[in-house]
Amino acid sequence: RTQGILWKLRNELTVVNYYHPHYAAEDSKHAMDNSKGLSKFACALRDDKDEHTAPTIKYMANFLATSLQRNHNIILSTETFVVLQLSQIMRLKEMLKGFSIRIVFVYRDVLSQMVSFHFERNRFEHEEIAFSSAFSAFLLKSMDNLSVRLRPLEMLSNFSSVFGAENMRIIDLHGTTAAKKEIAHVILCQVAGVMCDRNLSDAPTDSASIPKARPRERTSSLNSSRSGSMSFRCIEA
Repeated sequence: RTQGILWKLRNELTVVNYYHPHYAAEDSKHAMDNSKGLSKFACALRDDKDEHTAPTIKYMANFLATSLQRNHNIILSTETFVVLQLSQIMRLKEMLKGFSIRIVFVYRDVLSQMVSFHFERNRFEHEEIAFSSAFSAFLLKSMDNLSVRLRPLEMLSNFSSVFGAENMRIIDLHGTTAAKKEIAHVILCQVAGVMCDRNLSDAPTDSASIPKARPRERTSSLNSSRSGSMSFRCIEA
């Protein structure tokens, strides 16, 4: 949901100097209008691919370089960032060289996370659907070998060791829900300092609702929502 809201607001965000990449499809030179398209980039990092074996790596390298040249703040959002190993996170940091980074992790309790994970693995659009066990059986089986998505402390430790604990921000998913706040609003307003007066559930319908521009700076934001949410805010060093 957070990724969808941020993508829906992409045109408005450019007014306050925040940009999304137009996620390039693996099999096409054309941009792909998809709020979750960045997962291709994160998967390429996870699989240790380079620009020769994964065009999305080259595409993102060009996007980052262009953003630095133009003093753009950027937002990168995908759930797949959470599965990156330490060496891959270090590679990501190298790609973000020149940006000062803020990482926002949206915490979701493990049981709630496992319900979501079980559902996701059995979504109807998957080619193979195998509800071979009830959720209770899935839960017991998973306890012996938890996915990294379900080990937030390990995930946070890896990112904080690379980017620094002082650059980490943690948001409580259920707390924001109880406060009737959108995660996107917390990320943009309280972390990035923009669009605090906007109802981020809806994109603007007319020019009167577009906020005033802020001074330019270079930032990057990464977000992952299924096992939490990560947002990197990067400013030119």
